Parts: sequence; structure tokens; C-alpha cells
Amino acid sequence: MVSYKKGMELKHKIKRDVKQVKLVKKIYMLANEIERNRLQEEKRRLAEVRKMKKSKRKTMKNVMKDRYQEQLQLLRQSIENEKMDRKIAKFARTQAMKEW
Repeated sequence: MVSYKKGMELKHKIKRDVKQVKLVKKIYMLANEIERNRLQEEKRRLAEVRKMKKSKRKTMKNVMKDRYQEQLQLLRQSIENEKMDRKIAKFARTQAMKEW
């Protein structure tokens, strides 16, 4: 049989152990919550970075497309000018030949 004193010590030890288990559980739950929040924040941050990169790529693509269109328009204008110059030169030659 266990003496009263030993029984009380055992009871206090069990209470202390229960408190420690509860404390460990609480610490574990808080650590889990902190980790979950950290992962969610990281996920949000990565999504934001991806969104910014996508936006930057789209902007660059549009800039390049606009530049290509401008260059194409300049080329068309240059070709038209050259055609007009040839037409004028041909007309001038034919007029010069008629007068001669």
C-alpha cells in the first residue's frame, strides 16, 4: 500500500505532467499556426511576384510590338517615297526627251 505522502506526491506529479502535456500541446498548436501563416504569406508573396513578372512581360511584349509596327510603317513610307521619286524621275526623263 502507498503511503499518504507518496500518494500526494504522485497526485502532484500527475497534475504537473498533465499541465506540461497541455503546455506542450499549446506550444505545438501555436508553432503550427505560425508556420501556416508563414507559408500563406510566402504563397501570397510568390503570387504577387509572378503577377508582376507577367505584367512586365506583357508590357515588354507590347512595347516590342509597337516598335515593330513603327519600323514597319517607316519601311512602308520609305518604299512609297522611293516609288514616288522613281515616278517623278521617269516623268522628268520623258518630259526631257519630248523637249529634246
